[in-house]
Amino acid sequence: MARKLIFPAAAVTVAAALILGMLYGAELVFDPHRRLPVNARIDGVRYTWGHRVENNGYGFRERDFTSPKPSGVYRVMVLGDSFTWGAGLAVEERYTAIAEALLNEASHRGRFEFEVLNFGLRAAPTTEERDVLRDYKDLVRPDLIVVGFCINDPQPRETN
Repeated sequence: MARKLIFPAAAVTVAAALILGMLYGAELVFDPHRRLPVNARIDGVRYTWGHRVENNGYGFRERDFTSPKPSGVYRVMVLGDSFTWGAGLAVEERYTAIAEALLNEASHRGRFEFEVLNFGLRAAPTTEERDVLRDYKDLVRPDLIVVGFCINDPQPRETN
């Protein structure tokens, strides 16, 4: 009885292994960046968990913005560390992009167009966020400043 089951069991095991191997191979073909290291640089392009990282002219992972701020725009400047920066996320998945979309959707006939600008920095303590605010607040002219704060933010970089 056991001998009769050996061949079917082996065939099922081999078939399952082949199917899993083909699925893994297809995943690499259709999503080649999935297996990138957490923070990678390939051909001069940076990635975070497979999501392309592009910076604006000021060096932040944010779209370019106009200065001075156009009339009718309510501008929010968001400071923070890697959670704000969006480690592991596509730009549209970050909480700043989601907040901007929700604000504009809720006020589609409102007085303002909302711009939520992300000035997050990877591994940044609060002192660096303060420096970003000092350096860019006059250029950005925000109506509101938000600080994304995490428990390890007050520490100097050396102890993070």
